Amino acid sequence: MFSLQSFYRVLVIFLLNERGLTGYEIISSIGERVGKKPSNGKIYPFLNKLEDLGVVRLSKEDEDGRCRGTYYLTDKGRKLHEDLVHRLKNIFLPYLTNSPSS
Repeated sequence: MFSLQSFYRVLVIFLLNERGLTGYEIISSIGERVGKKPSNGKIYPFLNKLEDLGVVRLSKEDEDGRCRGTYYLTDKGRKLHEDLVHRLKNIFLPYLTNSPSS
């Protein structure tokens, strides 16, 4: 069965392919697109796992006395994004075209 968490995970990769984002920005962007923000407990452990796997890197910066972390895709992450795009196109494109029914 389809899990919303799986969808969030794919969406994280797609969002980070556009630009580096903080965890808060990722959660907010998902909320805007899906209509419901995922919890921190769904996103941050996944980001940590992606970092451990070398898919993302976390850049920590001091901003106004607060440590702010921005996540970026690595080369490995960009390759994963390309693979996801290819797989998703193969799976869903036939269903998204406006071809007449037989």
